[in-house]
Amino acid sequence: MPLLSRSSNMDIRKNTETFFDGGAGFSLVELLVATLIMSILTASLFSLLNDFQREAAYRSETQAVLDNIRVAIETLEKYIRQAGNNPHGTGFQGVTIISDQAVMIRADLKGSHGRDRGDPNGDIDGPDENITLRFNPANQAVEIVAGGTAQIVCNRIGDLKFRYYDAYGNLTMDGNRVRRITVTISGLADRPNHATRKIFGIELEREIRILS
Repeated sequence: MPLLSRSSNMDIRKNTETFFDGGAGFSLVELLVATLIMSILTASLFSLLNDFQREAAYRSETQAVLDNIRVAIETLEKYIRQAGNNPHGTGFQGVTIISDQAVMIRADLKGSHGRDRGDPNGDIDGPDENITLRFNPANQAVEIVAGGTAQIVCNRIGDLKFRYYDAYGNLTMDGNRVRRITVTISGLADRPNHATRKIFGIELEREIRILS
């Protein structure tokens, strides 16, 4: 086998050293730049995730406000429609106006087979037969008061208003003449939108005709 000359060996060693020196890795500056870029990307990702979580929480809260108002207005409608139900002709007033935020509703609904069962029995001593529907601003809640005990229908309520109308569509404060009641309920979220800093609010209104 032919022997390489000393100069040839030196050239091969130089070429080899040059090859390995060219791929030796990142310099300190390159490493710092890469670390900085990764930090920026990580911070941006966490900020994006945080915004997404806050938006999801806000949407969940606004949906809860909507659900609360719907439950409140449907519950009020159930009781108001039955006001004055009196198949036995006993003497009581179906609607007693307390204020524009509270109304007393009386109806003979059951009792022929116990206080809370059966058909109307000629009195209003049973559950849900003599109640007050009202707004409690201290608790921001719609309440039903029966037998002196207040039960919260729903909370997160900003306001509740009743407007009373007679058979001719005129406003009245005489409970005996009331034939329909307009209920207006507004609801508010607990915290503002993180982007606009505005608090979500909504108002629903429903006209309820008394069936009796």
